[in-house]
Amino acid sequence: MTSFYTAFADHYEKVFPVREPAVAFLLDAVPPGARVLDLGCGPGHHCGRLAAADRQPEGLDLDEGMIRAARGRYPGIPFHVGDLAALSALSGGWDAAYCIGNVASHVDDAGTAGWLADLAARLPAGGALVVQTVDWDALAGASSHRFADLELGGGVVFEREYRDLGPVRTRFLTRLVMQGRTLFAGEVTLFPRSATAWRDLFARAGFDATGHFADFARAPYAIGAGGSVWLAHRR
Repeated sequence: MTSFYTAFADHYEKVFPVREPAVAFLLDAVPPGARVLDLGCGPGHHCGRLAAADRQPEGLDLDEGMIRAARGRYPGIPFHVGDLAALSALSGGWDAAYCIGNVASHVDDAGTAGWLADLAARLPAGGALVVQTVDWDALAGASSHRFADLELGGGVVFEREYRDLGPVRTRFLTRLVMQGRTLFAGEVTLFPRSATAWRDLFARAGFDATGHFADFARAPYAIGAGGSVWLAHRR
């Protein structure tokens, strides 16, 4: 079966580039020397940036193609294949962790409660957790949502759409098109989660939500203001 990364290899970094505000946010949340876990690390670029800034990153991603790419580019960093439930199988502990790029929306509430509890058991008191998702509150009541097409150059377009939006789950459809020809088409189930639901999940796992922002530049969060970036700390 072709992995997501293999299908997107020539275009992935145009669709999902490393964003400097995200790097700056993570460096501010994670002190030098800290062991930090990247949940949903993709091809490892954020781990690479953290390692270059004197942090000790470790990456986890479900896609084998992503992990192959990460290991090839950053051979000094440990990378693992697995979903968020695989936390319990990893050895060692961490000082901080992050889960960005809407990765957390791929897991339902029960699974999210599980990985948050596993992580809390491995972080020290005060250990930071950064979670970034779509602002699902802004889509409450909508039945679908289509993002603006992303032009990647050379006649290549990336299309994204939510269908059958609901309070429990939604279908996320993606398509990569070149001059009318479909290069890749995929669909996954996402689990919308309100800000209230996130606060409850953090609290039950033993985290205090110490900040909620609309973006990595720390603009104040308001429904519809942008994304949803959480900074939490283990009690």
